[in-house]
Amino acid sequence: MRALRLSLLAAGLLLAASPALLGAGSAEFAAGHLFVALKNQGRILELDRNGNPVRSFGQDKAFNGLWDLCFGPDGRLYASSRDDDRIASFQSDLAGYAETQYLPASGVDGPQGLVFGPGGNLFVASTHLDSVVDVTSGKQYLDNPWFANLDGTSGVTLSPDGRLLAAGYFSNVLVEYSLEGHPVSQTSTQSGPEFLGWALNQLFMACGGANKVVGPGGALSNSLVAYPMDLAVGPDLELFAASYQNGRVVIYPQAILFEEAGSGPIGLACAPWRFRVEVKGSLSGAPGKVERTGVLSYFPGDVVAYLALDNGPGAFQGGAVVFHGYEQHNPKKALRLFTGHQRPRVATGEPRAHLALTWKEKRKKGSFFDLKRAKGTIHLSNSGAVLEGTIKTKKRLN
Repeated sequence: MRALRLSLLAAGLLLAASPALLGAGSAEFAAGHLFVALKNQGRILELDRNGNPVRSFGQDKAFNGLWDLCFGPDGRLYASSRDDDRIASFQSDLAGYAETQYLPASGVDGPQGLVFGPGGNLFVASTHLDSVVDVTSGKQYLDNPWFANLDGTSGVTLSPDGRLLAAGYFSNVLVEYSLEGHPVSQTSTQSGPEFLGWALNQLFMACGGANKVVGPGGALSNSLVAYPMDLAVGPDLELFAASYQNGRVVIYPQAILFEEAGSGPIGLACAPWRFRVEVKGSLSGAPGKVERTGVLSYFPGDVVAYLALDNGPGAFQGGAVVFHGYEQHNPKKALRLFTGHQRPRVATGEPRAHLALTWKEKRKKGSFFDLKRAKGTIHLSNSGAVLEGTIKTKKRLN
């Protein structure tokens, strides 16, 4: 399972729940479980960390073209359905299902890749309109004929410096946009990229038509893969790939986690660890000490942390801040050290944020790694208000 050891760096983003997609409920998905979108069967399969099927769901929703999966800062699992223009979200007990079906006039036509961005906005690759759409605000990131050439927009992700990166499957290009919507660069791939994943502070591309996964050092060799689609990094720092044509989920370099002929694995997402947390410190403009509570979601494989503070006094009510950063591993002391930050966007004045955490691991010989507790420091600033202090986990939620 520990086939590929990764050390990650990326940029931090401000996130909040997207009200149009959410339902009620607070059930939790099991930490570290892998979720697989099986396109040919219109269902989502949950696998435990040994690759054993736990359950499947979504088959009653009549998805037509089930595609990408991702977890939001609210703990829900989001799914795109390309051929009927739907984006759905699930909670673990399935009681709070919600979905939105889009019309082409909204800018969403053939939703494929999903990623959350600043302000809690959900960005969607709109493949039939050759664009990326911020479905929360309605803003479109369009093809620019003088510079960018997106044809068949497929994958979408965010770079370490907060730029939006979109893949053009038919035009064999990667186009990078600022979050204000301006094309910044264009790179020829010659490989037909369909899914994008950011890890190791570097980009990985799944190029199904070329039957290869491309990393920072070039194509990754794996004879078990046939038409690779989505990629995911697991909590034990393994690299997963959905192998569409032979019905497999493969672990690099050469192992099979799951196999079912004809199932059509296409999208992957690994569930985070979630904890209730306590923040103690000072808030500018408020006398004395401030205590806040909230929920911290942590993705060890992707090295991402979501922090959603409960409503309370000051300028940091609701929503969530997302930190991407470094992780250092000390197996002898069973510690993981995380340092992450959110880069501010000057044009919108969104918050600056810094987070440093020391995670205590819980691992028995021969077993999978687990997270036991964490403590650290935090700094948030927004519109002149500053919250600064300590943070520690109080209760494990999943």
